[in-house]
Parts: sequence; structure tokens; C-alpha cells
Amino acid sequence: MRTRQRITLALVLALYAAPAAGLSEVICTGDCNYDHTAAINELVTGVAIALDQASIDTCRGFDLNGNDTASVDELIGGVRSALHGCPRARLLRTACDFNGPAGPESARPDCGFAIVQEDRSRNDGRTIRIPYVACRAPNPDGDYDPIVILGGGPGGPDGQVASPRCDDPANNRFQARFDIVWLDQRGTGRSLPSLDCPEWRAAFSSYLTVAQSVDEDVAAQQTALRACHDRLASAGVNFGAYTSSASAHDVRDLLLALGYDTWKLYGISYGTRVAMTALRDTPERIRSVVLDAALPLPANWDADFAVNFQRALDTLFAGCANDPACNAAFPDLEQTFFDFVAELNLHPLTLHPPNPAGGAPLTVVVTGDRLLLGIQQAMYDTALLPLVPLVITSAAQGNTALLTAAAAQVAVPSRIAFGLYHSVLCNEEVPFITPEILAAANAGVRDEIKNALTPFFTQHDLEVCTFWGSSPPAAIENEPVVSDVPALILTGEYDPVTPPAYGRLAAETLSHSTFFELPGIGHGTLNGTACAVDLAFAFQSDPSRPPDASCIDEIPPLRFALP
Repeated sequence: MRTRQRITLALVLALYAAPAAGLSEVICTGDCNYDHTAAINELVTGVAIALDQASIDTCRGFDLNGNDTASVDELIGGVRSALHGCPRARLLRTACDFNGPAGPESARPDCGFAIVQEDRSRNDGRTIRIPYVACRAPNPDGDYDPIVILGGGPGGPDGQVASPRCDDPANNRFQARFDIVWLDQRGTGRSLPSLDCPEWRAAFSSYLTVAQSVDEDVAAQQTALRACHDRLASAGVNFGAYTSSASAHDVRDLLLALGYDTWKLYGISYGTRVAMTALRDTPERIRSVVLDAALPLPANWDADFAVNFQRALDTLFAGCANDPACNAAFPDLEQTFFDFVAELNLHPLTLHPPNPAGGAPLTVVVTGDRLLLGIQQAMYDTALLPLVPLVITSAAQGNTALLTAAAAQVAVPSRIAFGLYHSVLCNEEVPFITPEILAAANAGVRDEIKNALTPFFTQHDLEVCTFWGSSPPAAIENEPVVSDVPALILTGEYDPVTPPAYGRLAAETLSHSTFFELPGIGHGTLNGTACAVDLAFAFQSDPSRPPDASCIDEIPPLRFALP
């Protein structure tokens, strides 16, 4: 009896003073059935656990610190949840592994994890951790909403590489005015569980060393991905829970847990799909959005790999032909390129580029199909675009020095978490691809491009989705997002995967949107030209009106590298 009285007295006295803390996967203290509430009967259960009259397994929602007991502080946390409501995310703050910019204490970066539900469609108690880095504005010059960076992929580890960016000069203009929040989207980077597939990276590094067809390359990838899938499934990963909608809800819950009431979004590539999904599913607190290399929901982007690359290549060939110096140095560039592709498919080149990680040189066998895939990847990067004609022509003429240097970069496996990549594709993209859609997408595409990119991307993804075990998507995942939230849409002229047409398609149903195509730019504009930085900064500072776009006319034409 005295024990019960002491607990009750402590509960009353400390109700508004004691913090709830710990390192468990509880989101809402006192929520026994994971319905995001703490009811009276659940508080009674907590008291029974504290008095050793019930097992902690009766309600794990009171075991905030993971020690299989319910303490006074945890009971207090349950009462707070009952009085004030349950959060949708709980923060676990950690020390940042980098130094932020100089400034006041309030400007120090905030690092940690957000604990959120794995499957938002059911209350099963399973949680995941989302890493975040919040770079605080050291000297904000006004009351500005934070900007959330949504990276590409799907599966790019954006928050994982965010750490040094809090003091990155490239971000200082934005960060002087806005807090910047980076995160690893669920399943990527340092998130737990990680849906990374080291099996895929091992297969990639292995098959590049031998001469084989693109179908054989794809078969090696599928074997590796099946092994990755089985490993993740045996660990209990629910693949159907890893969707753009779930990520959009993660963003909302993280920002609320960080104490923000409203925010702005900056989506890049696949991150634009998450941003548009957020406009659809969690729009209430979003003040503006920048879509850089837009990926609208109705776009059949997994079916469009070949046609989008051909468009970018045609733009490159036309750009060189219209440049007198480039045309003189590389006449008939298109014919030279496709003749070289055919030659390499008959007689592959074996190159030995230096290993970027050090050690013995790498071995990379370049076939014509692999050359096409490598050029497609190179055209993402605006800095590499001017080199493409020179690399093609010099290699076709027997000088492989530049191609060898390029192969060193191609041979480094992608950091994409392919478990997340295929979960997203199989949950919301691939099921909408029909034979008719694929045939229409490939109509008019050169055979060389179609025969390399379609099996490597589209048909590969279709096959992986037969065993991935995702959930059938709702029709809404293939429908345009309608919103009146102010939006700035940026796209690059040479983008090989999200063409300007995608940006225009997104703009059709975003009533307060402004669209700009930036000349001479590849995939993602912010790192391609200072003009994109000016446009994005002006828009996020005042989304009520389109930004001054006069800088677009001042972007210099692409200056191709010459022999």
C-alpha cells in the first residue's frame, strides 16, 4: 500500500516537471495498442506494471527506455500523452559528427533520429528510425519557414551526406535566412532498418570485369536483388510500407517533432515525387515547393528511360552541330557514336582505370551497351556534358585515355539503397506499366538505345517486382497532383531522365506554379548554374510571386571541350 501511495504522490508532484527520455522504439508513452492515444485504461495498466502486478509485455508503450519496467517518469509521460495527445514521431537527439557554422548557441545544428511507424496503414507497433540533420540559420533576417531537402533515387542517402553541408559555402546564402533540414528517407542511408543491397554492389563490380550481354548483366543483378530481398524479408521488413506517401508523412511528423509549424519543400529528382505526394497527402503546413527535375505521378518514367535518353542525346548532337567549333571538331558526331557502339558490341574494350579508393587498378570491360548506359549516367552531370563529344570521338579513333578516366567513375557502384528503390517502384510505378505503354514509349527510339536501356531498366524492374512482394497501388498513385500551393518548377535542357516535358506536365495541375527550362543543364539545376540558385532563393523568400527570371537569358551556351 505504501509503495502505491509513493508512486501516486510522485506522479502528481512531477506531472509537469519530469522529462520522458530513453532509447526504445516507443513513439507515444502510454499507448498500449498503438492507436496514437493514451486512454485511462492504458494508464491503469501502466500503474499495474509499475507495481509489478502486470508484465511489461502487457503494454510496451510504457517502456520508453527499454529496461522492461515502467518508471515514474514513464507513467508521467503516459499522463502527458493522455492530456495533450500523442505525437506521430519521437525524436532521439544525438551528437552531430561535424562542426556547424560559427554563431550563437541557437544556431548549432540539431542531429538525431525520428522514430515513426513503419506501416502507417495499421497499428502493429513496428517502428523505424529516420536520421535527420537540421542546420539552423545563424543570423536569420526575418521570420522564414525552414526548407526541407528531399533527395533523389529513390534510395539516395541524402541525409547521410548532409553533415558537412551545415557549413558548406554553397548553402550559406540559404542558411543565412532559412533553417535547412536534411533527412535520409525511410530505408536509405543511416535509417533503420536500412534497405541497402550490398549484394547488388558486389554483382555490379563483378560483371563489369567480363564481356557479356546486357541481358546477362541484368540476370546478375536480379540474382543479387533476390538475395537482398530474401535477407530483408527474413529480417521482417514490410516492403509495402516503403512508399512516397509514407515518406511524405515522415517529413510532416519530423518537422512537427522539431517544433516547426510550417515549412517549405525542395525536391530534387525523385524527391519531387515525394514533394508532390506531400502536396496531395499532407498539404496543410506546406508554404511553398521547389521541384527541381520534376517527376510527376502520371509520368511513366520507368517505361520512358530509352525515349528520355534519346531526347537528351538528340539535344546534345544538335547542340554540337549548331556550334561551329564543335561541329568542325566532331563532324557527324551521331554517326560516329553509334558506329562506335556497334563496334564495341562486337569487340569490347578492356580498360584498367585507377581505383578511386586506391590499390590496384580496376578492370572494366566496355561493350557498346555499357557505353550507352555510361553516357546516359554522365549526362546527369552538367559538368560532364561538354566532355561527351570529345570522349566519344577520341575513343572511337583509338585514344582511350579519356574513356579510361570516365570508366573509373562508372565502375564505382551506386550508393542507392536498391531495396528502397524497388519497394517504391513496385509499390507505385511498375504496376501501371502495360505492354501497350512500353511499346508506345519505345516507338521511334533507335534500336541501339532501346536494346540497351529497356532491358537494363524497365524489363529488369518488371521482373524484380514479380518477387519483391509489394502492395498493389491505388489508382491515385498514377494521377496528377492538384494543388494551389506556390510551386517553382526547374528543369535542365539536357536532362536524360526527367525531361522538360515532365516539368510542364507537373505544372498543368499546380495552379500557382512557375516553370523554367534552363539551357545547357543536365539533371538537377541547383548545382548546374548560379541562376538556379538565384531563382530558388528568390522564390523561397517570397513565394507569392514568380521570381525574376532574367538570369536565364544570361546563362552561357554549353561550351563543348575540343581536342
